[in-house]
Amino acid sequence: MENTNIDNNDKTTKETVAQPDQELKKRPIQKHNEEEEEKPLINENEQGEGEGEEESEYEYELSTGFYITGVCIVLAIIAFIVFMYLDFPLSKKCRGWFIGSLIDFKNQFFMKKVYIYALCAFLFFQVATAISDFIVERINPEASNTNNKDLNDLSKSSIIGAFLLLGIIVPIGEELVFRKLIYGILSYLSKILAYAVSSFLFAFYHFEFSFEKLKEEITRFPLYLLAGIMFAYVYDATGCILSTMIAHILNNTKTVVLSVLGVLKG
Repeated sequence: MENTNIDNNDKTTKETVAQPDQELKKRPIQKHNEEEEEKPLINENEQGEGEGEEESEYEYELSTGFYITGVCIVLAIIAFIVFMYLDFPLSKKCRGWFIGSLIDFKNQFFMKKVYIYALCAFLFFQVATAISDFIVERINPEASNTNNKDLNDLSKSSIIGAFLLLGIIVPIGEELVFRKLIYGILSYLSKILAYAVSSFLFAFYHFEFSFEKLKEEITRFPLYLLAGIMFAYVYDATGCILSTMIAHILNNTKTVVLSVLGVLKG
């Protein structure tokens, strides 16, 4: 009997000693599990911060890009004004042509051909864009238009800004630079040269020089080039810069409206 009692006491002492050991063994496991549960939360927060930083960086690049574009347009206009007042035969011709065209600009609002050519150019470009998008999707199904992406991002930040900047200011500025200045000056030398240079510069202006987007931009380059040729033709046929401005504004405003509707639905 005494031996059995001693054995029972030994068992109870061993069990009591073993219980704390088992609890100690379990505790690190619980901590480890808690740490594993916390890790995804930390990763999600870090991922959210990373996405926020990327968005802010992209918005900064976007605003910087538009700022640089505006500066380039202003510098081009200043350079042209300086060129007009230089003592060169071509400068004198350009000066007379430019001053005369400014005086004639107000009369262009009352010309029917201005609106007819502008509307036809707008409709033609919509068909050309649809055909171009169809071809690009067949060549590269994952292609995305960078200009439209920039427009979507700008529409998210400011709808009014998108309408004013991309719908009105940018088209007017581009037409003044590429058609009024570049095409207008070069047309005194050669119309073929004026068409070629102004159209290619217009296309390269809209081209994104990025290795990641190179394939997409190459497939879209013919559309940019066609737009430059079309606007140059409208300006050449009418002699009115207002016609190309209206066509360009209609095209950009249509794109802004579709972008804003997409943002509002999203």
